[in-house]
Amino acid sequence: MGARTAGAPLEERWRDILSVHARTMCEIDRALHPHGLGASDFEVLDLLVTGAPDDGDR
Repeated sequence: MGARTAGAPLEERWRDILSVHARTMCEIDRALHPHGLGASDFEVLDLLVTGAPDDGDR
């Protein structure tokens, strides 16, 4: 039970991160919906714009 108590702040921070991520993705979905795009489309476009190399580009 002590390990659970010690990890509680970390778990709370993780839940906070997940909550912010979910809200952000919903906002992105709402903003892009009129353009026929969604959050997953945004993620792909963001990767293309930033030029993030994948493992095959090395």
